[in-house]
Amino acid sequence: MNKAIRLNLRYRTDPEHIRRVLPPLLEPDDEAVVLVDYALIDLEEAFRNIFVPGPYYESGFHVSAKYRGKRGVFQIGMPLNHDWGRTMGREYVGYHKKDGKVEIEVEGDTVRACLWRRGALIHRIESVITNKPAHPLNWFREFGYGAFLYRFRLNSDWRQGPLSNGPVELWRLGGNDHGYPTEIITGDSLPFACDLKLTKFEFVDPSPLDPCCEFPPLELLAVTYHGVFWEKQLLPPRIPARPGSAEEGMVGPDSVFLEAVDKTAFEPWTFIGHDRPITKGKPWCPAGWPDSTTAMKLTPQELQDYRSRQCISLAPVNLIDIEMEVTPENHARTLPPQCKRGDRPVVRILAVQVGASDISTLPFNELWLFSRCEADGKPAYYALSHIVDGGGDVIYGRETLGYPSKMGTVELKLEKNSIAVCGRRLDRDVFHCAATISPKAKPSRKDELVVLGIQMHPFKTEQAPYAELILQPWEVHCGNLHGAVAGDVKIDFPDSQSPGFIGRPDPWFELQPCRVIRLNMSQGEIYRKPAESLGALPNFLPYYIERYDGIFGANLDKLILEGSKASFFVDKNLKTLGVA
Repeated sequence: MNKAIRLNLRYRTDPEHIRRVLPPLLEPDDEAVVLVDYALIDLEEAFRNIFVPGPYYESGFHVSAKYRGKRGVFQIGMPLNHDWGRTMGREYVGYHKKDGKVEIEVEGDTVRACLWRRGALIHRIESVITNKPAHPLNWFREFGYGAFLYRFRLNSDWRQGPLSNGPVELWRLGGNDHGYPTEIITGDSLPFACDLKLTKFEFVDPSPLDPCCEFPPLELLAVTYHGVFWEKQLLPPRIPARPGSAEEGMVGPDSVFLEAVDKTAFEPWTFIGHDRPITKGKPWCPAGWPDSTTAMKLTPQELQDYRSRQCISLAPVNLIDIEMEVTPENHARTLPPQCKRGDRPVVRILAVQVGASDISTLPFNELWLFSRCEADGKPAYYALSHIVDGGGDVIYGRETLGYPSKMGTVELKLEKNSIAVCGRRLDRDVFHCAATISPKAKPSRKDELVVLGIQMHPFKTEQAPYAELILQPWEVHCGNLHGAVAGDVKIDFPDSQSPGFIGRPDPWFELQPCRVIRLNMSQGEIYRKPAESLGALPNFLPYYIERYDGIFGANLDKLILEGSKASFFVDKNLKTLGVA
């Protein structure tokens, strides 16, 4: 049996704490109210698909606000443990979705939920479900006035300032000017109220990366539970509106453009929806936080410090560096026309074990796949795939530098005389490597990498998608360097199908046949420098599809049934993309 659970909490807070976080064009609402929600979608294994490949958990945090007298909510954050929900929600809609860990459990009439992120327990709730219908004012956030969202991109060259050359725009998602119905609605499959007297809600670990604790609960207003169970079907149902009923018209247009925002005034709020800057695993935290200051803004000093950063550091790291030769035909088909093939049909794999960084507060592993090329007259590596495990970056690099970052599992086993690497995503392995390491050390060295990505600007349905080719220089310092024993490197690119309707994404297997040229193991540091745009990238969609597992712009229901059509290679996907 498939199921969906939604748990929603409303409470009153200090109006001054809301006022200080509202970006330009938003103003405080008459009531200082916070909305906290938790959601779960769980499909039977046989019916899991690319959008819900496993249990989908999500949590949202909103505060009340107004735009030119019209009521709505402003989103503080929406962490979730799901790749597709995050990428589609951020890049198509503008939600401030982040990677996180949400838990929900129901035991009899008791419901519990909590949010973890970057190792911190942000908030948790326990309540008791009653048989009383919940007022629509307290239903899940997708109803009512709608959410105010800002669409923009960060600058890949932070020395010029945190915002890109593109616009900053304020939008409203969902909702309508009429707001919420005023009367109780009864009927099957509608939400129930929870017992306020038996409800416990608390913030546990204060985190400036997710500053929910800035809004202290002063009065609990309502808790609502909605559990839906349904028979076999591919996607979970939405609550239908009964014609002529009070809930008809509650959900408005998907998104409405409201107004362009002055970029200078908006600059302190650049990191709403992103993690605050981090240095050596420690987030920047303003003095006096959270009592007298907010982490939703950067101070003038922090803005100055952000511009003056020399690089993004990953140090220390353990590194497996593999270079392979592929067929000239396959190599050429991986590259956009703006990237010249160069003289070597080579791909490069970097498996990185990061101890500390300016990216995350936690250690993490990541797996890169590059295609060697030339760009702007220089040797370069075009990023074909980037799989990141828990704690790593799947937002900043993807949106700002154009990297194909996706959540997955990366395992590195590094012994004195051997190594093993496994990359896994969406219930299937994409890469295996095992090798015996030579005891003979090589001289330390410094590699200069020029890495290319495709930065897509905020998507608008009424306009053609726009993207730029981004070039970022890396320095890779390799110490304690050892090579593999010649002839003792085993590489495998599994091509098995994922279960259910998930498909076969991450098509590393399409690069076969290939030949290993070298494999090195080392310890050192990686420094990623300010990047630059090489200009607009026309007709980029065929080369962008790997980031969306091959179903960008396609008929979603049909592709769920057929399985994913992901491919590094363009000619198989032009009709699917509607560009041929």
